[in-house]
Amino acid sequence: MEDFERSAVPHERTLSWQHISLVYIGVAITIPAFLLVANVALSLGYVQALLAIVLSSIVLSVFGMLSGAVGAKTNLSSYMIIAQVFGEKGGKVINLLFAVTLAGWFGVTLSFFAQAADSIFNWNYQYWLGVGTVLMVLTAIYGFKGLHLFSLVSVPVMLLFLYVFSFFLLKDISFADIVSIKGNENISFGSAVSMLVGGMMVGVAIFPDLTRYTKSVKDGVIAGATSFMSVILFALPIMIPILYYQQDNIVDIVQNTGYTLCALLLIIFASWSSNDNNLYSGALSLVAVFKNISKKVIVLAIAFLGYICSAADITGSFIAFLVFLGAIIPPIAAIYTVDFFIGHYKKYVGEVNRKAVFSWILGGIFAFLTTPEENHGAGVFVLTTIPALDGYLLSGGIYYLFCRYGRH
Repeated sequence: MEDFERSAVPHERTLSWQHISLVYIGVAITIPAFLLVANVALSLGYVQALLAIVLSSIVLSVFGMLSGAVGAKTNLSSYMIIAQVFGEKGGKVINLLFAVTLAGWFGVTLSFFAQAADSIFNWNYQYWLGVGTVLMVLTAIYGFKGLHLFSLVSVPVMLLFLYVFSFFLLKDISFADIVSIKGNENISFGSAVSMLVGGMMVGVAIFPDLTRYTKSVKDGVIAGATSFMSVILFALPIMIPILYYQQDNIVDIVQNTGYTLCALLLIIFASWSSNDNNLYSGALSLVAVFKNISKKVIVLAIAFLGYICSAADITGSFIAFLVFLGAIIPPIAAIYTVDFFIGHYKKYVGEVNRKAVFSWILGGIFAFLTTPEENHGAGVFVLTTIPALDGYLLSGGIYYLFCRYGRH
């Protein structure tokens, strides 16, 4: 099935914004996201946690709409857009960085899946790694169509279960009682917003991988707005059992209440629907670099590498490094967004667009300076409290000045 990894998606193959949002909701509903929302809820309580989630979702939606518009207008993947903006050689370097980041997160999420599944049935960890790898390859290898078809099943099932499960819990305790539970204040409100935004900024950068399939720029913008508000959809129900049981692992809660099979299905769907996108986008980035290798071969190669790293239990060592990479990737989205909106996105056909590269380097350094030391940053000072956003704003601003006032 043609996935148009090296060309623009033809108009007859495009879809409305609802389909794109559905796929992204599947990406957002993942075990690490469950844990993040749970920690925010336990720290702030229901109302303050919900406010933090809404505020972070609004911030993400603004930038998601911009990236969504770029993908919808060009009908190109993030990595083909990057190659146009940064030049052929500059684009290859950056796309390799994307590939390392996405392949790394594929391995990490695969480990989360295997550990969670093994904790339920106490089977072989390696067995679950193999099962997870095969499942995620099955959809990623068919490109956007595979992601889309699986999301049509997984997203409604996961959301329905989370809401029904929470509804039955409210038979034992009122919603007012849940709201009245105080947080432990381990995380401040500002830190919660920072964690939520920073954790999903890479998704903003690669969002054109999905919106290239939208029918119009309007669809791309609406997809950006709705997709990045999707955390609210699953945060509303899961915060109820999290606060009721005072535990941060929704899968453990479901299992301990006697719904073992439901817990397993939640693990499978939540890991599968997000990690196949890591595999898919990672493959798209390498397709832009290695033009003579098919995407299917690259998907299989990344999956095999992720399996080996997870089986060797070395993915945990990469998490802090991957978090750091996540801070320096969003500035790339700022640059291609500025380039698109000032009308230059088709001009750079040389090897390196020095203005774009220099702007990215400055933004990356700035993000490094504002990244806390525990995340492998310098921790020199704080601006917005969100390193990825700091780099995004600075890179975009510098590149705008270069294009507006620099020599053409």
